[in-house]
Amino acid sequence: MSTFQKRLKELLDEKHLSQVDFAKKINVQKSTINGYILGYRSPSIETLILMAKELNVSIDFLIGLSNVRKNIAELNDEEIQIIDAYRNFGSEGKSILRNISKTNQ
Repeated sequence: MSTFQKRLKELLDEKHLSQVDFAKKINVQKSTINGYILGYRSPSIETLILMAKELNVSIDFLIGLSNVRKNIAELNDEEIQIIDAYRNFGSEGKSILRNISKTNQ
């Protein structure tokens, strides 16, 4: 199973979206979504854009080119400042922040 197939299925499950509901949201047939998940169909660029917008992730994340869900261009100033601050922490500080993040999920 490709990363795209896994991520699409996981995102639909995470957002409690059925294939039928998601298909309606992006204006395709339910069988098309099923084909994407089973790997015998591939979405067009236009459909990928709609899917990513609807699932609130970047296309790179959806197709497996990145493990970052959102495109950096979609982050607000505060989020970018937090990322910059994190990058400046030493390994101990980063570890503490990761632990805090895990407990808040």
